[in-house]
Amino acid sequence: MELYPFNALLARMKYIARWGLMRAARTESLSEHTADAAILAHTLCLVSQTIFGTDVRPETVAVAALYHDASEILTGDMPTPVKYKSEPLRAAYKAVEADAAHTLGALLPDAVRAGMDGYLSGGILTQKERQLLKAADRLSALIKCVEEENAGNREFAGARAQQTAALAAMECPEADYFMQHMLPCYDWTLDELSAGWEKKNDMEDEKVVLAIFFVPMVRKLQLPVSEEFVSLLQKKWVERYPKSPFYLGDYESISGGFRKKFLGLCFITTAVCQELGKPDDCAELTAFRAFRDGYLAAQPDGEALIREYYNIAPGIVTCINTCSDRHASYERIREQYLTPCYEDLLAGRNADCKTRYVQMVRDLERKYLN
Repeated sequence: MELYPFNALLARMKYIARWGLMRAARTESLSEHTADAAILAHTLCLVSQTIFGTDVRPETVAVAALYHDASEILTGDMPTPVKYKSEPLRAAYKAVEADAAHTLGALLPDAVRAGMDGYLSGGILTQKERQLLKAADRLSALIKCVEEENAGNREFAGARAQQTAALAAMECPEADYFMQHMLPCYDWTLDELSAGWEKKNDMEDEKVVLAIFFVPMVRKLQLPVSEEFVSLLQKKWVERYPKSPFYLGDYESISGGFRKKFLGLCFITTAVCQELGKPDDCAELTAFRAFRDGYLAAQPDGEALIREYYNIAPGIVTCINTCSDRHASYERIREQYLTPCYEDLLAGRNADCKTRYVQMVRDLERKYLN
C-alpha cells in the first residue's frame, strides 16, 4: 500500500516560526500567517470585484494563498532582509522555492497532483490575482507589525515602515482601499470593535423600521405635514449617516404594489437582475417566469407557495434595499441561490430548482424578516 505524506508535512507549518531575526511579543507560526493571508486575499478579491469591477476569482485566490508558503516547510522561513538583499540571492531563493513546491507535489498521487501543482506554484492565478495574493501576504506582515507595536514592542517599527512602503509601491488599489478603510480598525480594542459592530447593527435596525414601517405610515396618513416631515427626516438621516441612506417608500408599494409588478416568485429574482443592470426580459427572468407559470403552478402546493412568496418577497427586498451593503447582498443571492437555480432550469431539473428556491426564500426570511 502506497502512502502519501503531503498533508502530514503541511501540518507541520504550525511548528515553523516567522520573523526569526525579530524579538516578538508573540510568536507567529507559518500556519497562522497562511490562514491570515488567505482571509485577506479573499477580502481583497471581493473588493476588487465589487468596487473596482474586475473578474478575479476570490475562492481560487484564497486557496492559492493557503499554499503560497508551503515550500517553507522544506526551506524554512528565510528572513526578508536576507531574501531580498540582492537580486541574485532573490533569484536563487525563487528557484529553491520552485524546486521545493515541485518536491511537495510529488508527495501526492499523480491524479491529485495534477490539480494541486497550479496552487503550489501559483501558476493557476492570473497576473492580477497574483498581485492581490502578494498584497495579502504583505498586509498580513503589516498587521503583525501593527499588533506588535500595539503590544508596546518597538522592534517592529522599521518593518512596519518597510511593509507600508512596499504596499504603496505595488500600486494596488485594493490594498490601498484596505489600508484606508480596514487597517485602522486593527488599532481598536475589543470593546471598541464590539461597540462599532453594535452601533452599526442598531443603525441598520433603525433604518429598517423607518423605511418599512414609520415613513410609509406617515405618508399613508396624508396629513398636511406628512411629505415635508418625511423629507426632512430623510435629509437629517443622510446628514448623520451619509453612507447609509434610505428611500422614501409608500404604503401601497410595500404592502402590495410591488407584488402586482413582480408576481411573487420572480420578485427577488427581478430585484437582483435590476440591481445588476439586466433588462426585464433577460434570459434568467424569462426562464424563472416560465417555471413559475408552468411547472410550479401545476404542483399540488404551487399556488400556495406563490401566494406565500407574494407576502414574503416584498418585505425581503425592501429590507435589502435599506441596507448599506445592498449591492453586495444581491450579488451573494445571485451567486449562492439564483445561479444554481438557473442552471437547474437549463438542465431540466425543475424539482431541484423548486427546492433550492424555496430554501432561498426561507433563508432570506430568517435573515431579514425575523
